[in-house]
Amino acid sequence: MKKSIATLCALVLVALAGESWAGPAEEVAQIAGSRGKMFEEGTAEALTAAFADNAVLMSSLSGFRIEGKEAIRAYFTELFQLYPGRRLFTRQPSTRAYNDDLVIQKRL
Repeated sequence: MKKSIATLCALVLVALAGESWAGPAEEVAQIAGSRGKMFEEGTAEALTAAFADNAVLMSSLSGFRIEGKEAIRAYFTELFQLYPGRRLFTRQPSTRAYNDDLVIQKRL
């Protein structure tokens, strides 16, 4: 009986602490979940708020990589003006974490 209670308590603690143990990949996935909605709404300011100042965006709609938060914001602002009606479809998303400070996310 004591063993089952201890096991149950351990499982409850692990379930409650799971969010605090989330690594960089999980953190990026959580942020990316709301970005799809912001993209469809066309809010460039809110979409780029979670980007790091030194973030790099590689878009299939641009021939060059977009470096820096301000450049990314300008890119999305122009994109939303050119394409006022848009839908986002994600196939085979991939997130890779290299250390605690580099996460690469691909959304095809």
